[in-house]
Amino acid sequence: MKNYLEFHVICFFFRSVKNPQEFWSEIAKEFYWETPATEDKFFSYNFDLNKGDIFIKWMEGASTNISFNLLDKNVKSGNDVLEIAFLKYQQETASACYCKTS
Repeated sequence: MKNYLEFHVICFFFRSVKNPQEFWSEIAKEFYWETPATEDKFFSYNFDLNKGDIFIKWMEGASTNISFNLLDKNVKSGNDVLEIAFLKYQQETASACYCKTS
């Protein structure tokens, strides 16, 4: 691994694969939701063609405003530092971009 950020991304990935509902439930708690996801519609999937069409559904029926979560929520809470991380996956490689205002 090249650096701490890459290590952090890999740890996040493995946690999300091992127990996706628990992982994404924790992440979702950090956001403001106009309409929160209900527990029974938070995460569902089928990877078995014998049981019907293949699908993955996340937070069905939930809605949020990502701009509010990114900017307004932080300003209202008194944070004068904004941190943004962007992850890009393409075929066999992954890259990360991180910026912080002070």
